[in-house]
Amino acid sequence: MLIAGLALIVCFVLVEDRMLVPLLPMTLFRNASPSVGVLPVAANFFALFGVTFFSRCTCSTSVARLASQLV
Repeated sequence: MLIAGLALIVCFVLVEDRMLVPLLPMTLFRNASPSVGVLPVAANFFALFGVTFFSRCTCSTSVARLASQLV
């Protein structure tokens, strides 16, 4: 799954680099300072999204299991 995600990122960068009007201009990443600052923000976003998604799945499964035990 991780390899597929990395492959999609590489494809996105290659396609966007060739576009006349890209969604995300690759010139933003030519300067190292903002590029390094974006990495922790993106990592935190994906971590928060993952925790939110999986905690919701876990909680709904736990509630369903508890409800089935009460009946």
